[in-house]
Amino acid sequence: MLVDYILFITANVTVEPNLNEIRDYKYVDKQELIAMFDDPQNSFTPWFKLIARDFLFGWWDELMRRKGTNGLVEAKSLNGFVDGSKVVKMV
Repeated sequence: MLVDYILFITANVTVEPNLNEIRDYKYVDKQELIAMFDDPQNSFTPWFKLIARDFLFGWWDELMRRKGTNGLVEAKSLNGFVDGSKVVKMV
């Protein structure tokens, strides 16, 4: 399996992927994604690994801390958490 996209959303959605671009999709929690990284049968694009290592897991933890009393994640913004000064360039 090749993993190539990241999508954050807090909504009830119907996924209708463009089959010319996406073969499959899966909702995972953080621990499942970590397990997927550890499975040698999975492959990830270099930029996805970089984003996950440097940003994704920290964002994920912060979003879970923002969970409201209604059980929903308040994810309108990572304002005050994300450092926009760090730019990563893939060459």
